Amino acid sequence: MAFTLVQLQHFSAVVRYGSFSAAARALGVAQPAISQSVAALEEDLGVRLFDRNSRKCTPTAAGLVFVNEAAQIISSVSESREKLRQFQTGKSGKVVVGLTPGISNLVGEHLLRHMHETAPGLDVIIVEAFMTRLQEFLLEERIDCAVSYGLDTDSPATRTWQLGYEPFCLVGKPALFEQLAGGETVGIEEIARLPLFLATLSYEEGVGRLLIDTARKRGVELDVRHQVQSLSLIRRLLLHKGLATVTPIGAIIDELCDGRLESRPLADGAFVYPVQFAIAAHRNFGIIEKGVMNGIAAVTKVLLHDSGIWRRQPGSGARPDVRRYLDHAMRAPQGG
Repeated sequence: MAFTLVQLQHFSAVVRYGSFSAAARALGVAQPAISQSVAALEEDLGVRLFDRNSRKCTPTAAGLVFVNEAAQIISSVSESREKLRQFQTGKSGKVVVGLTPGISNLVGEHLLRHMHETAPGLDVIIVEAFMTRLQEFLLEERIDCAVSYGLDTDSPATRTWQLGYEPFCLVGKPALFEQLAGGETVGIEEIARLPLFLATLSYEEGVGRLLIDTARKRGVELDVRHQVQSLSLIRRLLLHKGLATVTPIGAIIDELCDGRLESRPLADGAFVYPVQFAIAAHRNFGIIEKGVMNGIAAVTKVLLHDSGIWRRQPGSGARPDVRRYLDHAMRAPQGG
């Protein structure tokens, strides 16, 4: 029969205290229990661990060798228990979180700081990808969870939790908006007046396809010059080529805050996308996943919901207040 942790602890106590009786007193157990435990350990190992006499027990050569091994085993088990305890409380471990580039730009560093403060032993890794790729990454187990737009809540492959709604906006340089009527929102007919590019590919699920389909249903022809799926190109086309696009505003929040770009939500409610926290259906929604989701909820409440970048209901809210977002973001503690 293999030796037990209790036997190792009893053996180590006898070495430390010099006798069975002293070890029994220190551990608060009966002396016969210590004697039986050590005898069973010796039988299992096939060696004598102590030279016994009436006054004290002296470790044999084998006992002196084994005491170091026993200490390492006891320490390893103790560390494993502590790691499991921390894991069960969501304070330790590793989690890979997938975010769209826009969401990452809005809250990524704030989420890392929040998780470092609330779960300092948890290694949080953020991976950026567009929404269609995040779904693939979930199913391929390249990420543990994701925050993305418009996930299929009926899909048997994923489990989702609602975080809010984000209105996708027409974005361009302020001069382009002079061609539009005033108002809090913009219609597809007005968008057709502007030179455009699609910020997602028209053959993939996303706002690019939705924009094309909506225009077709309305009998409106759009002036689409390019299709891109690159943050650097999105910024360059907006800032240097005088084009407009429809996109979530996270990727260009800095340019909106400093006035180089302007945005306006679309009037069509189809362009208000649900934002969801998601895991693969086969994955356990454990304490770590709950901790990450709660962390995201805490961060986005202050930064996104309070500024109107995200909405609590799909039909409520006006134009996102990017200045308010910037004010909240700048007040957040730095470092960490």
